[in-house]
Amino acid sequence: MRAKPAASLAALLALGLGGCGHAGGPRLLATVNGTPVTLRAWQVSVQAAAIVRGRPRPAPTRPDPHAIDQFLTQAAVMQWAQRHGWASSASVKQQADAYYRQHVVPLYGDRAGLKQALSAEHLSLADLRSYLVDQEWLRVALDRVAQHVPAPSRAEAARYYQQHRREFVTPAMMEVREIVVSSAEQARGIARQLQQGANFAALARRDSRDAKTSRLGGNLGWVAQGASSGYPAAWYQLADRLRPGQFGIAHIGSGYHIIEVEAIRPGQPVGFPQVASAVQAALKAQQQVAAFRKWAADIRRTARVHTFPQA
Repeated sequence: MRAKPAASLAALLALGLGGCGHAGGPRLLATVNGTPVTLRAWQVSVQAAAIVRGRPRPAPTRPDPHAIDQFLTQAAVMQWAQRHGWASSASVKQQADAYYRQHVVPLYGDRAGLKQALSAEHLSLADLRSYLVDQEWLRVALDRVAQHVPAPSRAEAARYYQQHRREFVTPAMMEVREIVVSSAEQARGIARQLQQGANFAALARRDSRDAKTSRLGGNLGWVAQGASSGYPAAWYQLADRLRPGQFGIAHIGSGYHIIEVEAIRPGQPVGFPQVASAVQAALKAQQQVAAFRKWAADIRRTARVHTFPQA
């Protein structure tokens, strides 16, 4: 189990706090303290959240009343944090830019891959950056509200561990090798050769453009399944579907990866002493989230929110 800090963008995503965006549009959903909130802004926030998770999706065509209610609450929360000077606009932008570079771009291999994903969903880089700034304002508010929540005791953590033992396992591991080429045509050609019995390692040494692994026959060694692998989402989503002896092609950024899984090793149970601090951190994060939600609901109740009927 990996505990995530309550004050992370990942934690906000897990909460469904999507940010309010700034994309304009003629169709108003509401005004929050006199500031207009459009349907397009909500749609962009939903799509940008999916991009940040590594799972792009089309814009929702119908307003979701529950999601829009959350969206309006987020608008009120951000306005409160800005009005009370909980952070400077410059520091918020700096943190959002760092998250973009360190967490979002790597999901797509490189900036070219990210721009391609954005373009496919009719989003701009400005849409994404605006969304990340909104996420950072929400993180600032979460941080401020949750800072006085006390840490749970070790005994509380032990009880949680006993009740959720199945959650505490190491990630399953895969022994993987890959060949990286520049075009889809090259990738398909190598796949045909592999299907006809060609030697994977020999093809990797001859054709892979990854200088680090080509001399090793494409061998990546043992890699964790899922996001723990550290690879882009398109990479691990394909690798996780493969069984030993199977291969597939993933398009990541400007390259095509022919990925083969050679073996799979199941995850192993982890004892409480190894995860005690992580469990305490996770429980504290849950309590911080609960405190934040209660505070956010209070802010929403005191805000001047006027909604417009949606056809």
